[in-house]
Amino acid sequence: MKRTSVLAVLALFVSLHSQAQESPSSEIAAITLPKNSLKISRKDALEFKDKKYKYLTEIKGDKNVYNVDGIIFSFRDIPMMDDDNITLLDQKAEMEAFYKKNGGKIVESRIVTINSASFFVFESKEGDERILSFTSDFKNRKTLICTCHYKESDEAKAKAIFDKIINNIRFK
Repeated sequence: MKRTSVLAVLALFVSLHSQAQESPSSEIAAITLPKNSLKISRKDALEFKDKKYKYLTEIKGDKNVYNVDGIIFSFRDIPMMDDDNITLLDQKAEMEAFYKKNGGKIVESRIVTINSASFFVFESKEGDERILSFTSDFKNRKTLICTCHYKESDEAKAKAIFDKIINNIRFK
C-alpha cells in the first residue's frame, strides 16, 4: 500500500513537471515560457476567473492557456482570410478607436520590431485588472496572438514575463 502511494505521488509529480515544461503549440512560431508555467484547461481558467479576475474574456477558444504565478497567458494562431489585408497599423487604429468610442482605458498601444518581427502591443485597464497583448505580423498567412491577464499588483512580474516571451519568439 505504501509503495502504491509513493508511486502515485511520483507519477503525479512527473505528470505536472512534464505539463509545466510543455510549450504552447503554434504553427508559425516557437514560444518559450518560464519553467514555472502550468498549462491549464479552459475550464480551469474560467474557474480562476471566478476567483481572481472579472474580465478574463480573451480565452474563448484558446487551447494554449497557462498560469504563471497567478498571471494568465493565452496563445492562439489566427488564419488570414483571403480578403484580409489588415496591417498592424490598421489593427492599432481600430483598437484605439474602439476603446475610445466605448470608454475603455488604454494604457499602451504601439508597434514594435523585435528580432526582425513586428508586433502590435496593446494594454488596457479595467478596475485593478490589466490585459496586455501582442499580435504578430502575418507569417505564412497566420498571426500569433498572446494575451496576458494580471492584477495591477503583479504588474512588474507580468511585464517581465511578457517581455521575455515576446523577445524569445522564433518564427518558423
